Amino acid sequence: MTLRLNNFFSSKKYLKVATLGTALVVLVGIVLYVIFSILGIHWPSEVEILDLKSTLKTQQHKLAKVQAQAQQLEVEQKAFDNLTNNFWRTNEERHIDVEMRRKIEKYAKNAGLSLQSMGNIRTSKLAQGFNKLEITISANAPLDKVIHFLSDIRQAKPDFFWQQCSIRPDNMTNPDKVYLNGTLTVISIDKQAIDKFFTQESK
Repeated sequence: MTLRLNNFFSSKKYLKVATLGTALVVLVGIVLYVIFSILGIHWPSEVEILDLKSTLKTQQHKLAKVQAQAQQLEVEQKAFDNLTNNFWRTNEERHIDVEMRRKIEKYAKNAGLSLQSMGNIRTSKLAQGFNKLEITISANAPLDKVIHFLSDIRQAKPDFFWQQCSIRPDNMTNPDKVYLNGTLTVISIDKQAIDKFFTQESK
């Protein structure tokens, strides 16, 4: 009998708590509805919620695509930097033509080589942001000094390239010196133009 009474009162207590809980949920719902109505907030329907979810998913896919493109562009730019690391970089404060001539004169002096002539530097555009600068030189000196000069040019950084080079003795029977004639070339990169190119590619 006592057990039945305990079960009865426990059931009554449970029903009371459940009823209060339900009432609170309903009350909170009513309050929220009133607040939203006063503030002019629209309570979205199930269709609108599904539509918002679809839109959000689409935007997430677009964002993932943009992030993937940005990562790929970063990889390509690093590869580009590695490939062009030894090219001459231009900026507003750097004059490649002047620096190119000074380096050639420096390497000739270090080798004890007297340059007979240095032509004007000619510039031609290779592509967007890339220019080729070339200069023709000639010298007459002992072979060891010419070799010293050629070695310094080969090891120079940024790189020099021989577009054309010829060496011949001054005397075929009893050579004392050799004549060096050639055209030295460098590739310059306009950093601003390259940065602009990669910026446009990322858009």
